[in-house]
Amino acid sequence: MESGKHRKRNRDIIMTKKLETRLDKVEKVLDIIQNNHLKHLQKDLTLVKGIMLLTAAGVLGQLAIVVLRVF
Repeated sequence: MESGKHRKRNRDIIMTKKLETRLDKVEKVLDIIQNNHLKHLQKDLTLVKGIMLLTAAGVLGQLAIVVLRVF
């Protein structure tokens, strides 16, 4: 009986170590995604927002010119 418990405990320890190893790998991948890829996406979105703002300002400027010429 004692050796059966001992084997089960050893198996549990091995499984725990495997799970911890896999969890460490997942955490590393999440860290890479968070610190690398998301920053690039944020930078790209900021650039797109700036371009949209400039485009909107240009359209409104042209509209103002047309309105002022008509009246």
